[in-house]
Amino acid sequence: MPADLGVFMCVHARDVDGLFPLALRSLDRHFPDAGSVHVVTNDPDAVQRSLDREPVTVPVRVSADADWLTPAEAALPGWYRQQVLKLRAHRLVDAPFAVNLGADTLLLRDVPRTDLVDGDAAVLRWTRHRLPDVHWRYERARVRAVGDILGTRPEQALRHVDFINDFFPFDRRVLQSLETFMTERYGPEPWATLLAGRGTTPKEQRLFGEWTLYATYVLDVLRQRPPVREASNGYLAQLHSPRAVRGFAWDSAVVHLVPKGLDVERVRTRLDALDAAGERT
Repeated sequence: MPADLGVFMCVHARDVDGLFPLALRSLDRHFPDAGSVHVVTNDPDAVQRSLDREPVTVPVRVSADADWLTPAEAALPGWYRQQVLKLRAHRLVDAPFAVNLGADTLLLRDVPRTDLVDGDAAVLRWTRHRLPDVHWRYERARVRAVGDILGTRPEQALRHVDFINDFFPFDRRVLQSLETFMTERYGPEPWATLLAGRGTTPKEQRLFGEWTLYATYVLDVLRQRPPVREASNGYLAQLHSPRAVRGFAWDSAVVHLVPKGLDVERVRTRLDALDAAGERT
């Protein structure tokens, strides 16, 4: 693995018997730059049992959420805890770039390192929407809320709006800078200060988001101009319903399978067929 890139996954116990083994398998097969993976979870024993049942060639390190969260952060709802963990990737991964793979996100074909890191900068991806679009309005509200958190007018972020991406490269230097910025703005426990008492209804969730916060900080606080690429051109598919999964052509590089309770064996069969087809070409 290039010394400047590391991969991590945030895995909840409910994901261990779901798509997590397939996500890890797809990373093992289609991202050779993942020389090792750090899995952070609220149930290390369950993750280890999964790894014992379905071993992969890439070395995997497992640690507990509690190893990386303060007591106040650990008391937050799980939706917020996993976002705090991602924003703390500079501590989870020693390399200059920390790539996060979602536990319900699959790589369907080989992903070159240059799709994630271009030169000395992490690539930001955004999704284009056909307007009018409810999801676009939802993400636009999130950008504005994040701008308020950061104390900035998110003019550059609003040009792109939707930064949701479950195979996301973080620049470790940016995360270190963000941590300092947030501590100076909100005190020694910035995430707990901001998020304590918040619920997880859709209306409340649109007021915060790790990827949007990171992207807005890069574009509108630091005023950096990293590579910004469209994700909705065959690179990333976001499937939000079982119907969308059933109608999917399995032709993107990365797919995020949002619905819970999918038939894991049917997904496994689909991956097996894709892998077999790839081996014949």
